[in-house]
Amino acid sequence: MLENLGKATRLAVAGLAVVGGTAAMTGPAAAAPSNESTIQGCSSSNAAVPWQSGSEIVTTASSSGCDRSWHFQVLLERESWRGWITERNPSWDGDGSATPKYPCGGMGTYNYRTTIYKTNPAGTVFTSQSGVARYSC
Repeated sequence: MLENLGKATRLAVAGLAVVGGTAAMTGPAAAAPSNESTIQGCSSSNAAVPWQSGSEIVTTASSSGCDRSWHFQVLLERESWRGWITERNPSWDGDGSATPKYPCGGMGTYNYRTTIYKTNPAGTVFTSQSGVARYSC
């Protein structure tokens, strides 16, 4: 259901407010540190900028210090005239990582990015994105 909502709407549904482009907790938890992962029991996660290796586009994402009640999904995305298209989307629980690869031979020039969705035990979804990289295949 949340995938069909805009980012600001998803954050509002999750009990968050957008402050200067950053998600911040609202209510009693607002006085806690601003890193939502640490507050909820997951110390870090990252989404790398995709890179080209031969005829493949590759990215990586990881999480550490997270118990298995956290769920992660990483998307390797390609921008087309229709918008951002998910080409690969592995997932894991707790600490882990994924290195999705997308064969791009003979397809032209596109922008690529990595998105990681982090879902805490309460079902709140946090999103991080890498920068965008442009490659010719």
